[in-house]
Parts: sequence; C-alpha cells; structure tokens
Amino acid sequence: DKSGFTLIEMLVVIAIIASLLTILFPAVQHAREAARRSSCKNHLKQLGLALHNYHDTHSAFPMGISHHKAGCGEDPGTGFYISHWNERYASWTWQAMILPYLEGGSLYDDIGVGEEEAYISLRNYQNRPLLQQPMALLNCPSDDGPNQNNYSLRMARANNGSIYPVAKSNYVAVHHHGLATCNNTSGSISSSNFLNLAGNEPYSGMFSHNVSTRMHDATDGLSNTLLVGERAWQLTIPGAIDVPRAANQFISSGLQSGYSNGGMSSVFGTSVIGINQSGATETLMRNTRQGFSSRHSGGAHFCLADGSVRFVMQSIQLNSSSSVDSLFESLVSRNDGRVIGDF
Repeated sequence: DKSGFTLIEMLVVIAIIASLLTILFPAVQHAREAARRSSCKNHLKQLGLALHNYHDTHSAFPMGISHHKAGCGEDPGTGFYISHWNERYASWTWQAMILPYLEGGSLYDDIGVGEEEAYISLRNYQNRPLLQQPMALLNCPSDDGPNQNNYSLRMARANNGSIYPVAKSNYVAVHHHGLATCNNTSGSISSSNFLNLAGNEPYSGMFSHNVSTRMHDATDGLSNTLLVGERAWQLTIPGAIDVPRAANQFISSGLQSGYSNGGMSSVFGTSVIGINQSGATETLMRNTRQGFSSRHSGGAHFCLADGSVRFVMQSIQLNSSSSVDSLFESLVSRNDGRVIGDF
C-alpha cells in the first residue's frame, strides 16, 4: 500500500491550522497590547518619580513652559497675559527640566537647557538632531506616530522665523479644566481660562506657563489631582476630520494659527473635551488638540500628583463648562474642594 495523505486530508489539516491561527492571532495581539500598556504605565511612573525628585530639589514642580513669550506675555498695564505676535518662540518645557532626574543629565547639558533659550538651541545645527531624536520613556509603545512631530501646529519656531519639527511625545502636563486660550489671534485678555497675575481666575491644574506649583498647592489631595496624562498621535474616529497629534518632546511649538493654541497644546492637556474624543467642527478640532487620548482601548493613563498611575476610563463624567462640576474636571483641578468619588 502507498502511504501518505490524500488531497482531502491535506485540505482538512490546512483548514484546522487556519482555524487555530484565527483563534490564536487575537490572543497574541491582546498579549502584545497588554505588554505595551504595562510599559506605558511604567513610563508614567518614572515621570512621576522624576517630578517628585525635582520637587525635592527645588521645592516646586517645574514650569510647564519656561519662557513667558512662548505664546503669551505680561501686559504691564493690567497684569494679564496677552498675545505677543512677533515673539512667540519655542521654549523649554517640563520634560526638558526633569532630564537630570531621568538619567538624562548629559543630554540636558548638550542641548543647553540651563544655559540658553530653547529657540536658540533649536537654531544650532549640532543641537537640532538631539532635539529631534525621540526618547522612549516619553512615548507610549502603543502609539504608532512618527519619531518627529511634523504636524503643522506642533512645529517649533526659532527666533529667526525658521520652523523645525522636534521629537514627538505622548505625555502632556495637566493644565486646566477649561479651554487654554492664551494663544489667541486677537491678542485679547484671556482672564477666564488662563493664568493671570491679577488673580481673577488662575489655571486650575498643576502646570502652567512661566509659573511653578508646589505639592501643598494641591489642596484637594495629591491622590485626587492629575499631574501628567496621555495624548495619542492619531485616533480613528468616524466623522472626525482632525486628530490629537500628540505633543512635543522638550520644546513647545511657540506657533499661532487661528484658534489652534499651538504653543499651549504642544505641551499642556485640558479637560475641555472628553478622553479619546474628537470631531469635525472647528471648535472640536481645537479642543481635541489639547485634550487627553491614547491608543489603549477605553481610556488613557494618568500619573497623579502622589506619583501613582491610574487608567481613567473615557466614560468618566465630564460637563464641559467654565465651572468645575464633574468628576474629570475635579481630577484635573488641584483646588476645587469637591469630594472625589471612585474613578
């Protein structure tokens, strides 16, 4: 007798193998995403530890953006921050300032964080490649965006008018419960939504522009206050014509275009829109560029002011209004006085 498989037997074996692969492939993909999600959480833990170490050294957290003309400047007549059209340059951000606490002391020195303004470093042909090289710790492994943030509203502006892409980051500093509007086209005072020196309506989060907060400023409690959150490069949302486009690593864009709030949204996150949301209107496009998002299903990771990391569901309660009257806004705000429930 001749041994071997018949054609029918071979087809049956192939069909069984194909069925097994169909069953196993999603499981493999799920395991890989679980590993990436765990790595992302660990990145935020390390950022929280670095921020705490910075606070231990300087008795305050770093400024969100270091230079007051990176999109806003003080009006000496009113004390408010208003737009300065011709001096809106790239500036160092909180990420650059904590480099020595992320084992990046040599990079901190090489790009001149403590020696010169970011827009000067950006013009240096030797420094620019360092500013365009992504740091793994500042990016989520699940995000599939480019190494450099080449989105038009994230390009960094030097003080000679030239613009350059810098490295992409997926982590933004928590700034305010409402819209960040300092970079507006009219140059009008933004007293209701951004830091002002008159004290009428200061920013509500832990980071802002040319100012530092301390742990004791989080009167709602460190475990009830968000510090850093995620933002994705891109989300697939039916009907949406714009996407988050992540953040900049080390340097703010300093750009201004329409209602884009480019300099602000390249560094800060707000709860003006829900997690993982976007839209097709000009307002929603603007809001989503300064919101929080991730490529993880169902929500995004956040580091809290106590250094812990939580995954916040995108279904968290949010009322988009000027007052703090919802759970997500309360977590973003450091001193609203509301009792935080489970999240």
